Amino acid sequence: MSKKYIWDSTDYPWGDDPGLDMLKVEYDKQKKIENRFNSNGIGLTSYHQPSSELAKKMKIRATKTGIPIHLASVQNSLNSNNPAVKVSGNGSTEKSVTNSDGSVTITRERQINNGGTMQTQSGSIRLMPEFETANGAPAAIDNTVKNQLFDLSESKGGMVVDVHSGTRTKAQNDILVRKGTGARNSAHLSSDAADISIGNNSSSQTATDAYNSGLFNRVNIYSNGGVHVDNKPRPNGSMGYYRDWQRVGDVTPRTKPTPPKRNK
Repeated sequence: MSKKYIWDSTDYPWGDDPGLDMLKVEYDKQKKIENRFNSNGIGLTSYHQPSSELAKKMKIRATKTGIPIHLASVQNSLNSNNPAVKVSGNGSTEKSVTNSDGSVTITRERQINNGGTMQTQSGSIRLMPEFETANGAPAAIDNTVKNQLFDLSESKGGMVVDVHSGTRTKAQNDILVRKGTGARNSAHLSSDAADISIGNNSSSQTATDAYNSGLFNRVNIYSNGGVHVDNKPRPNGSMGYYRDWQRVGDVTPRTKPTPPKRNK
């Protein structure tokens, strides 16, 4: 009996590796085409990319990143009571749950020392299905952006940060460019950006919270209600706040405040 690969399973670990996620999206797309053509007795076109080629690329990618490629390996390496728990190198734990709408909620818990008392901090993000560009697959995000969004969630008392778009392939971005809702040089292409919302907060409140957190280099609020955050470098490490990419203000949150003068 052949072993089942993780990309052929409903237990695929979305969010562990954005690069693997993007290959998985394309793999599912090509498998769907192959199944449809085969069921109708139609031959595939010469320019069709076989899903088997994508599977080979996923094997190579998973091997390099240390992600188990067989379903049995994944299940045996995880906590038997909660097969979606992952322990990171810094001692924090991440738990992922696939929701009925196809989104994936990931919760990070970690212990912090608060004045000599150890406290548990919790932050959650939800990777929303991307129907417009990824056939309903959950948004993919880089680990750096993921941890920034966990921190943002923590700063909001654990409120869930919804990620509507994260890392994009050029093909995915081109779809949005043609529709007039994407930029050709988008920070999403370099895995440095996310489009977010937080609970029932207004887009203005979400943008303000993201800006005041000091976690991101740029925060933009769109007139249609979307909020974009990214790590695109800014002059002198400053942070930019925009409305429809018209700059509203700059701050430099990473500089230390000037200490008060002492009386001589």
